[in-house]
Amino acid sequence: MLANRVLSDVLEDPRVNLIIDDGLSYLRKNDKKYDSILIDIENPSVAHASNLYTVDAFKIVKQSLKNNGTFALWCYSGNDRYLDILYYSLSEAFDHIYSYGVVFLATDLKLSKDEYIASTDYEINTIDRNTLTDAFLKSY
Repeated sequence: MLANRVLSDVLEDPRVNLIIDDGLSYLRKNDKKYDSILIDIENPSVAHASNLYTVDAFKIVKQSLKNNGTFALWCYSGNDRYLDILYYSLSEAFDHIYSYGVVFLATDLKLSKDEYIASTDYEINTIDRNTLTDAFLKSY
């Protein structure tokens, strides 16, 4: 919140609705649709955050977006396998995935920017098969 006040005051905009809660749980029990959802949290090796980086969670996020809504996910820098697992997992729910530095933007809207291109074999992250944590830990 301090960074917001110092850098942008975005929270003062009446169109912004900041919800402080377990985000995934909130989306599951709420039918509201959003223009944009972003996740800016710990890495997937943190036990309480790891389920947020799964195909299962990305599908819940997608259901909570308006048509052509956007989902932004802080993806940190990691090795190619780590980034590609995120990409493949996001692509299970969204038609287009774009990379903006350390942020992936997932949407069904085709943008004028080049889409992310994976360089490793297809591999996804699910709740029962947590492949992303392993890839993340091997990147350091």
